[in-house]
Amino acid sequence: GQLITFTREIVDMLKTLPGCKLAFYKFIPRYHHHFGKQCRVADYGYTKLKDLLESLPHVIQIIGEGAKTFITLAHKAQVRRFTNDLLKMLKNQPEKQFLLSSFSLVFEKTFFKPLSIYDYGVCHLTDILTDIPENTIFTEDVNEATKSDTMISVFRRDQTQEEVMRTRGFAKEVVELLRHSPDLSICFNKFIPAYHQHFGRQCRVGSYGMTKLIELFEAIPDTVEIREDGEERMVQLTKDKMIWVVGEQVECVVKTSRARCVALVELEEEYQKMFGHLMPLGRMGVGRVEEAVELLQSWVRVVNGKEGKMVVTVDRGFIRTMASNVRRLLVEQDEGHMDLVDFIEKMATRFGSHIEVEMLTRDLSYLVEVKGDKVFLTALQL
Repeated sequence: GQLITFTREIVDMLKTLPGCKLAFYKFIPRYHHHFGKQCRVADYGYTKLKDLLESLPHVIQIIGEGAKTFITLAHKAQVRRFTNDLLKMLKNQPEKQFLLSSFSLVFEKTFFKPLSIYDYGVCHLTDILTDIPENTIFTEDVNEATKSDTMISVFRRDQTQEEVMRTRGFAKEVVELLRHSPDLSICFNKFIPAYHQHFGRQCRVGSYGMTKLIELFEAIPDTVEIREDGEERMVQLTKDKMIWVVGEQVECVVKTSRARCVALVELEEEYQKMFGHLMPLGRMGVGRVEEAVELLQSWVRVVNGKEGKMVVTVDRGFIRTMASNVRRLLVEQDEGHMDLVDFIEKMATRFGSHIEVEMLTRDLSYLVEVKGDKVFLTALQL
């Protein structure tokens, strides 16, 4: 345990030095200055510093002789370090990829310092790129205008059909889990234990063809998004999914009331009684309950009653029938999409249904996406 900690400390210290290199005779004072404690060789079972450092060939390399003896990071350790830094750079990019020619620029934007390739113990970037472990990054030669370049991206193994199906099921489980959280979100680090507690089984990311939980969340962008909250990362429902959940909850509040309607001024209080927390108005991007109800027109609407504005439920049967017909029509298409004008025409001639774009985006956003002049089934429906 102690030796592992010492190994990490050496890497941390050498990383801060130009070229990750330090004169051997300066090691002890530098260690003391960097960590504010003495380096006691005997604590690790050695009598000489050189013997201790030579016992770590996977991390440390000793070069030169006499007064010109230097300590530097071993090539293996440099490759690990470079790989971790490269993955950070890639994950900071919107598409998780960038051109090799822009490497220095992306490095500077990520780490707020200029790139010095010598700090990784090599003279040329390509020298270390070729040593990166398999299945870490994907490189592809591309032609940009008049010159050729290389696109670097995060390696992704294609999911099997079974893993794709499991991922769709996982998306539904995430909604089920987060709907019980006051803010429809959860701390990233608490997700795994919360999942285990709620479903009574472990969440094994390998079952979905992933190696990390963050990759699994990135595979369901229509369901969740990750936001930074100070030092913590939060997993939260996307706005569409959140409106869907709150819509069902408000519908439940109204349906279980005695008169099957609730006064608008009492809605928030009744919601809190049933779910134990306030409606997440801020997360929905609104400031008042009336504005929230406007977003929930697929589930409830406001009518004028004798005692003022009342919230009543919407007939969901009509929407369910429309959803079924929309899905049936789009599934029959080779790639799950149609021209919008053609789609509206076919819905009318085949099912006798007049459908508007507003209904597609408001009531059927879980099922379809409208992009430009085309309508697509969402990824989860394909």
